[in-house]
Amino acid sequence: MAKVAFLGATKGMGRALARLMAARGDVLFLLGRDEEDLRRSAADLSVDGAKPAGTGACDLARPESFGAALDQAEAALGGLDVVVVTAGLFDTGRARGRSRLGRARAHRGLHRYRPFL
Repeated sequence: MAKVAFLGATKGMGRALARLMAARGDVLFLLGRDEEDLRRSAADLSVDGAKPAGTGACDLARPESFGAALDQAEAALGGLDVVVVTAGLFDTGRARGRSRLGRARAHRGLHRYRPFL
């Protein structure tokens, strides 16, 4: 059983991986930027018998949120064995008025650099 801080467990591949990890007995602390998505993911895991240790706010677009979020996860879990990052960005940018170059920079920053900070 691993104690896992999981950033990106609210949708798609991340949610599927969170289910698999919970099914094998890992204890997850879910991190994300949307509280409602986090609640839904925690409820989804609970249906299968898993008991997430909690949820907390963290956004890859705001690196300053990482430290406090990981501290919160570590305190709730009584330590950390693994940090999983599956969070990503799927955004055409048109609704936000970004240029093609602006979208490319946002994706590059989020997907290439932020997970390593």
